[in-house]
Amino acid sequence: MGKQKKRNAFFYFMVAKKPEVEKRLKRKVEMSEMAKLVTAEWQALPEEQWKKYQLMTGESRERLDCRGVPLRCLDEAAQEKKHQAEEMKRDIADLVDMYRMGNALHQASFILVSTSYYAHTDHGHYVPAELSLLRFSLRNGIMKEFHCIVAPIIPLSYAASARKHSLETHKLLSDSEGYGNSLEETAKNLKQFLSKDWDEDVPVYTLHRNMEQAQQMLKTVTGANVKIFSLDLLYRLIYSAAMSDIPLSVATDMLEECGLDYFPNIACSVHNTALKDGARFCTLSHVRRWVYFMCQNLDLKKLFGVEPQKGKHYPVDELWVGTSDSLSSLTLEDSDKACGAVGSDPWVPMDGKGQALTTKPWEEEDFPSLGFEQAKKGSARGGKKKLSHRTLEMD
Repeated sequence: MGKQKKRNAFFYFMVAKKPEVEKRLKRKVEMSEMAKLVTAEWQALPEEQWKKYQLMTGESRERLDCRGVPLRCLDEAAQEKKHQAEEMKRDIADLVDMYRMGNALHQASFILVSTSYYAHTDHGHYVPAELSLLRFSLRNGIMKEFHCIVAPIIPLSYAASARKHSLETHKLLSDSEGYGNSLEETAKNLKQFLSKDWDEDVPVYTLHRNMEQAQQMLKTVTGANVKIFSLDLLYRLIYSAAMSDIPLSVATDMLEECGLDYFPNIACSVHNTALKDGARFCTLSHVRRWVYFMCQNLDLKKLFGVEPQKGKHYPVDELWVGTSDSLSSLTLEDSDKACGAVGSDPWVPMDGKGQALTTKPWEEEDFPSLGFEQAKKGSARGGKKKLSHRTLEMD
């Protein structure tokens, strides 16, 4: 049996182009005349498309995965991701060290973000559902908040999985009326929340495991490549600089503490009223709880001379005992007492010695920031008519 003739990349290009040429000429075309008909197009073919036909010859020595993607490309992507992670660690460490050396760790302000989605497609795309950001510092606690629910735009064939995910988490698809703003309106509101001198190089922090989700969803809404950094790592370095060295896993556990999951009035107005079962998945509840837990586990008064303030460093109506006791000891019974359940004592803020605290009223101050416009005291801008969006300046 004769040896089969080896076919080159041009042959596979001609095979691919044959139906197109026959349709254009409206007749059957033999392979023998295809060469002169497509030679010019072959010579002008971009290198990326040329590689595709070269791979068909089997001459390429590149190893491919099951999807036909060269392993070399996957290795390069992995190396780039590793490089970005190392760069993020270095940037956060330098930032914390700079504030620590200047005795201004409590003055640094940061932006936190939490996101939730309706559906996660097979191509890795997250369909935005809810978005919350806040700006805080250890000195002033929560200073400014943004919350928005995005109107659902579910891709074809994902309706069932989106509804299942909604029922298991945020419940935003469980109401027949629905909630939310359009992506355009969300982008406009978010732009108003961020200062006019917003710089894409200024990092926004979220839980390490949600970094990719947050980055993709912010790009979907804003069209910008927002730099997303690990909140777990930031808090670990802040805690280690101010208190004692802790591993990253402990910092993550502190942030994901469940003691305030169902605490009243932490979630947005929609989750607080119509969708109470999904309150612990509310993104506004997430970013607030992260701040409360960070402040709770740091002895703010001893370390920085900061008096914790209700609504800024800890939840409204919480039974606050000291500034460094762990909230992990809070139970559902404790939460009931804290919010004024029948038979409970009135709420009184206490210090570590059991003495009543007298908190000082918050006064206008200059807030150091990382590329953001200087914060100014003003009247509250919350309480907008739309439940799906809220921007609040904390007084």
